[in-house]
Amino acid sequence: MLKRTILLCTCLLMAGFSYAEEAKNGAWHLELRDLSLQLTSTDVNNAQYYQGYSNPRLTADSQTLIQGNFDLISKYDREKLLWANNLLMQYGQVTVKPVGEDKVKNTSVDKILFTTDYTHKLFKADDFLGGFTFGPFLNAGYQTEFTKDDDTPRYKVLRGKAGLRLFEGKYLKDFYIANVIEYDFTYSDEVTKYAWEAGFRIEQPVNEKSKAIYTAMFRDFYHFSKENINNLSYEFELDARLNTEIMKDLAIAPFINYYQGKGQYNDRTGSNLYVGVAISYKKLFF
Repeated sequence: MLKRTILLCTCLLMAGFSYAEEAKNGAWHLELRDLSLQLTSTDVNNAQYYQGYSNPRLTADSQTLIQGNFDLISKYDREKLLWANNLLMQYGQVTVKPVGEDKVKNTSVDKILFTTDYTHKLFKADDFLGGFTFGPFLNAGYQTEFTKDDDTPRYKVLRGKAGLRLFEGKYLKDFYIANVIEYDFTYSDEVTKYAWEAGFRIEQPVNEKSKAIYTAMFRDFYHFSKENINNLSYEFELDARLNTEIMKDLAIAPFINYYQGKGQYNDRTGSNLYVGVAISYKKLFF
C-alpha cells in the first residue's frame, strides 16, 4: 500500500511537470517546503547495578527518538487559477528500554498525506490585511500511515473538500472554510463522514532572518453514514514556530504543536502536546 501510494503521488507530480511544458500563460513551481530530521539516542549500560544512586547518567533508561518531516509541493499558477499538489510525510518514534524490562516502542506521529487542490481566483485585495487573493476551491486527498499499531489497522481515508479561501497575502498565507466528505475504510466497517472545516496559516516577519509561523485546523463532524465506536466528533490542531534562517535554505525553528480530538461516544477529550526544535531545509527549485 505504501509503495503504491508513493508511486501514485510521484506520477501525479510528474504529470503536472509535463503539462507545464505546454502551458504558455502560467508557470510551474516546485518547492521542498520542509525536510527535517531529529535523532537522539541514549545508551545506558549496567543501569540495574546502580539503582538507588543519585546519578541519572548511570540510572536512566536507554532510549532513542527519531522524527522526520518531508513536505513537497508543486504549483501551477495562472492569473485566474492555482493548482497545487502536495506530498506530506511525517514519522516519529520513541524506543525506551526500561531497566530490567523489554523494549517499548511508541509512535508519536505517523502520517502520509497526498492532496491535489484547485483554487479559482475571483479577485485580489491589495490594501486590506496585508493583501490577499479570494476564491472558491476544491481539494481531494488520501491519508494513510507508514506503520500500524499491533492492535489497530492502518489508517486509510479518502477526503474531499469544497469551500472558500483567502490566500497569497503578505501575512495571511491561507485562510479557508469548507465542507468535507470523508470515506474512512480503516476498519472493515467503512464509514462515510461529513464535516465542516476551517484553517489558517499566518506568517509574521520578526526581523530580516526570522518569522513567526502559525497554522491551525478545526474539523467538526456533523453526520456519519454508520455509527462506529471509533468515530471522532471533532479534531483540532495548532502549530506555532519561530523560523530563523542560519544559512541559505537552512533554518532552525523552536516549535510547539498541539492536537486535540474527542470520540463521539467518549466523555473525555484526548490531546497530544509536542514541544521541540527542528533544523530544516527548504528549497525552491523553479
